Amino acid sequence: MGIEEILKVKAAETKKMTGLNSKHFAFKNWHATVMQLLRELPSPYIYEVNAFKKLTFEDTRFKRGRKFFSTPDNSRFQNDLDASVKILKDIIKKEKTENKKIDGKKALQKSKKFPKPTAKKSEIKKAIKKSSLRKDTNSKRARKSKKF
Repeated sequence: MGIEEILKVKAAETKKMTGLNSKHFAFKNWHATVMQLLRELPSPYIYEVNAFKKLTFEDTRFKRGRKFFSTPDNSRFQNDLDASVKILKDIIKKEKTENKKIDGKKALQKSKKFPKPTAKKSEIKKAIKKSSLRKDTNSKRARKSKKF
């Protein structure tokens, strides 16, 4: 499976998490795996990765000076889940266009036919021998030190 298919699955899993909160184990596991997948993406996806990192997935109204037993605020959590789905879908779309560009380049390379060499094996061997002799004589000259 490629990253594209895995991200599709992770985007679909967010529907199951609508009733959960940010402290639930299933959400924490999902978030960790998505972050790991996003770290493996190449540099053109840096804006989407940073946007996903900025999502806080807060689900409590606890602020400094208020009581700890405040009522949960799932609207912020739901908004962040929706934003994460949008980000993942944007990455999937970019991935598809990148794959199409690469496939197009490969097709162009396959369509070009290169001519086969017309030289015979004996001619190639002679050329190799001549070039090796030249290298040997040149290298001996280069190794000799100059006398003053």
